[in-house]
Amino acid sequence: MKTVQVHLRKKPFNRDSLKTIIDLKPQVIVAFANIEWASDTALLKELKTHLPDTEIVGCSTAGEISNDGLFEKSMVLTAIRFESPTSKIRIMTEKVETDQGQSGRNLGKKLVDKGLRGVFLFAPGVAVQGSAMLHGLKEAVGPDALLIGGLAGDSGKFQKTAVFHNTESYGDHAIALGFYGEQIELSHSAQAGFRSFGGVRQITKANDHIVYEIDGQPALKVYKESLGKHAEDLPSTGLMFPLAVLNDQNSETGLIRGVLNIDEEKQSLVLAGDVQSGTFFKLMRAENQSLIGGARNAAQNLSKKATAQSIGFLVSCVARRMVMGEAVEDELDAAMAELKNCQNISGFYSYGEFGPFFTEVDCQLHNQTMSVSIISERVA
Repeated sequence: MKTVQVHLRKKPFNRDSLKTIIDLKPQVIVAFANIEWASDTALLKELKTHLPDTEIVGCSTAGEISNDGLFEKSMVLTAIRFESPTSKIRIMTEKVETDQGQSGRNLGKKLVDKGLRGVFLFAPGVAVQGSAMLHGLKEAVGPDALLIGGLAGDSGKFQKTAVFHNTESYGDHAIALGFYGEQIELSHSAQAGFRSFGGVRQITKANDHIVYEIDGQPALKVYKESLGKHAEDLPSTGLMFPLAVLNDQNSETGLIRGVLNIDEEKQSLVLAGDVQSGTFFKLMRAENQSLIGGARNAAQNLSKKATAQSIGFLVSCVARRMVMGEAVEDELDAAMAELKNCQNISGFYSYGEFGPFFTEVDCQLHNQTMSVSIISERVA
């Protein structure tokens, strides 16, 4: 596998700026861009004009990640050319309907074929519950395909996002990039790095991503009491105090649920992902050094897979960026140092991250997590 990265920071694009990618003759380009560029079909058509035989797929972001770090108002293009004739890609789109689980199943059915190794999923980041779509996709493609990716962003405005394929940009579609062939390897690791505090609590009433009761009491009342003085600045401080889902032994699973909003009238919490009634959890506290450590550990788990035949993809949550401020550069530096042997590193700050946390195929929607993936190709 050979890859080239080009970081475009101004328009218009020209052939000279894309020369290294054009010369590579890649099968696919994975691209991350600010919302203005990602939704600009004229710009996408211009890009496609220079690369007529290459599939281009990607999404808008809350910050683009390139080999050189974190950027805004740019487009990061990472081109891939597989060397094995058995290595293939396929790109499918699906409109996100009210039944998002069915939308995920529809998308997955389009991808199912012999040799499917994994899927890079790009989904809208606004007005979409990524959990339902991911569950539907998993059901369709089966247990052996690794699902990674994230929810598109719009620089933290939470107004509109975009996913794109070649010359088309969508605000209401999901796009999946399927990888096929026994020579392709995909690996994943995810960690948050928040520190727990307080005792074990139970969600006693919830519906999808809304929590109504904790320990039999109004959820917002319990949450405010736990936060103390920090409750005065809700809902913004909710990003600093997410929920860590526990297993049957009351141990952390690695699954985090961020608090996006509160409802004073219903005394409820609005989370960034789904939870079930009966779920046990602990509250978490954000500390910059522990978040940086989480990012480092996630990448360190894959450091041995970082080779000259691999690409590292980092998908981190916009909430981490909001909480850490300028220190967010440190989490990227820490992760990139562990992946220094990769040919290229790319990614974006997202509104939700897709990937496993227990096993290589137990894929979930994560919140406030650093998600690290490596795509490589074995060479005979």
